[in-house]
Amino acid sequence: MERFETYSDDFLRSNQVFCAAIYNDQLAIGTVRNGLLVKNLTDGSDIFCNTQTGLQNNTILSISFDKTGNLWLGLDKGIDYVMINSPIYDLFGNTNLYGAGYASLLRGNSLYLGTNQGLYVSEYNGGKSLSEIKLVQGIQGQVWSLDQIDSQVFCSSDKGVFVIATNGTARQIEGLGGAWGLRLLKNHPDRILGSSYQGFFILKKENQKWIFSHFIKGFNESGGMFGEDNESGIWVSHWMKGVFRLRLNESLDSVENVSFYGSDKGFPTTHNNTLFPLSNDMIFSTEGGFYRYNKALDSIEESAFFNRLFGIPPFSVKMYESPSADFWCVSGGKIMAAFRTDSNTYKVDSVSFFSLRNRLVPGFENLSFLPGQKVLIGTEDGFSLVDETRLKPENNTFRIAIRNVYITSARDSLVRGFVPVNLQNEIPEFKSNQNSVRFEFVGTEFRSEKSMLYSYKLEGFESEWSQFSPVNSKEFTKLSHGTYTFRVRAMNLYNSQIAETSFTFSISPPWYLTIAAFVVYGVILLVCLYLLLRYIRYKTAMGAREMEARKEAEMKEQEKRFKADAKEKEKEIIALKNQKLQYELRHKSQDLASSTMNLIRKNEILLEINKNLDKISDELTANSTEKPLLIKRIKRMQDEIRVNIEHDNNWKKFQENFDLVYENYLKRLGEQFPALTVSDKKLCAYLKMDLSSKDIAPLLNMSYRSVEMSRYRLRKKLNLDREVNLTEFLQSF
Repeated sequence: MERFETYSDDFLRSNQVFCAAIYNDQLAIGTVRNGLLVKNLTDGSDIFCNTQTGLQNNTILSISFDKTGNLWLGLDKGIDYVMINSPIYDLFGNTNLYGAGYASLLRGNSLYLGTNQGLYVSEYNGGKSLSEIKLVQGIQGQVWSLDQIDSQVFCSSDKGVFVIATNGTARQIEGLGGAWGLRLLKNHPDRILGSSYQGFFILKKENQKWIFSHFIKGFNESGGMFGEDNESGIWVSHWMKGVFRLRLNESLDSVENVSFYGSDKGFPTTHNNTLFPLSNDMIFSTEGGFYRYNKALDSIEESAFFNRLFGIPPFSVKMYESPSADFWCVSGGKIMAAFRTDSNTYKVDSVSFFSLRNRLVPGFENLSFLPGQKVLIGTEDGFSLVDETRLKPENNTFRIAIRNVYITSARDSLVRGFVPVNLQNEIPEFKSNQNSVRFEFVGTEFRSEKSMLYSYKLEGFESEWSQFSPVNSKEFTKLSHGTYTFRVRAMNLYNSQIAETSFTFSISPPWYLTIAAFVVYGVILLVCLYLLLRYIRYKTAMGAREMEARKEAEMKEQEKRFKADAKEKEKEIIALKNQKLQYELRHKSQDLASSTMNLIRKNEILLEINKNLDKISDELTANSTEKPLLIKRIKRMQDEIRVNIEHDNNWKKFQENFDLVYENYLKRLGEQFPALTVSDKKLCAYLKMDLSSKDIAPLLNMSYRSVEMSRYRLRKKLNLDREVNLTEFLQSF
């Protein structure tokens, strides 16, 4: 035996080797103080893994490879799964101290990484992990892009544009603020077109040094998505305002022509259009698919090649072309790669990049291509390295197993533990009151907790599979008795494979649905039929007796109805008599009103005649002394009129009708107030009829003032207070 000397010996001596395992050409060594070392015995490359790259702690007590070539570690506290055989590696690990990845660039063996915290550099030897990561002094804050132009590295950040020397120092180009990116002009090798927060600008090379020249006038929009075509046209894509094509003048200090390409030029919309210049074409990604620029027609048309290759995504994406003519299509939630084959066809892979899903920086996705078919992708937690040589279909199939079966009630009861795949050797029978069952299931995929989606159905209860979801448990409640088969499928998002397993069980019927219960039900039914027959016979005999009793009762009821009819007819006769009396009362009332009105009119006429006779008598007395006999006759007539008015014999009839209509009103009034005279009663009757003093005066053959005096005397006889209204009192009496 001889010592196996490597450049990692110092690491092993200082960190105390505790355990080791070997699989093919991979030697894994666990230490007590600084985690894991994996050495490739073929090419000598190393992989280091410790708490900075995601381990729970640095003390590894046991180590083992699985059949996929990945490592399981038994730590001082916990178990970790290390995917050294994965094609995707995180450069910063879980303890990211450097920020989200926005730009990357490799110059020589120096790997520059731009994040939202600054620009970092590390030595890169083609392995899967980085050595010490250093901050480039002077460049802190947001880095937008890294460009290698004229053998120099340019960094565009929110602080301005910096030139990175080979020794790692940074020089800021004076005169510029925040900048998005740079492009070397094809027909002007000593001029660089840049996009800043203030607009487009030009850098020029003087004495082997790049300096700021001037801003370009005539176009105020800016952004990081711009490029140059083969005819020196500058294409600019604004995420809201659309796509523009600029033509610069010869001195490159202003825009002499601006062409806008919107829906009238072929784009489906004017927003979210992304451009990416390819070697011989200008391609655009839109919400309606991929489009290209048609130079002959000066319009935008659909790109059949890319739409056929990647389909039509529901959102705008970014496109990258690798040095080997592969195409990478990235967005905030998905990565697709079209790899060119030997037959010049393309094979699209979107499954292998599942672990990067939803980790990209939306709107600022970035890819850079490294030697050895490796791709560096910026993510929200740093950068991920993709090894294309390991992107191959997985042949190993995964499994799904039912972990536990519970009877759910007031307290859950575990009835089955781990159920291996398709190895159920008996069908358990649950009691009727154990008809709520919960299943817990899991797929054997250890690379990501979110890589499994599950779908299930309970045969005998439902016929359709559920939608795939990450939920790995299902409960069914209040199942009826019978036999059921729970089927569950798992889909592995890493390779789109689907595995399925099942569990069959039965629920016994309740006691009232057992065979013994049905026998008892039959006996009870026979007894009930026998009792029913006896009851029918008894009811028949009872019915005959009840028929006779009913006939007798009907006769009595008929007699009662006859008597009731007679009473009803007698009531009708009384009602008719009452109705006749009401008619007579109404007639009397009408006669009373009519006679009163006639009496008023008669007395008014007589009074008027009496007044006229007075006038005639006065004239005869004044004008002639020869007609004394005529004057005596006129006086006699006036006396007869007064006597007729004062001694009208209609009062007796009026009083009878009045008492008949008003229920002996005058009689009751005279009994309560015996001091009332006939004149007083007449006044009371007229006030009861709601006649005014003006109407009462002719009826009583007196003046209006005399009527008022009579009303005053009547109040005294009735003993009424001053606050009591005479008319209201008499009407309510």
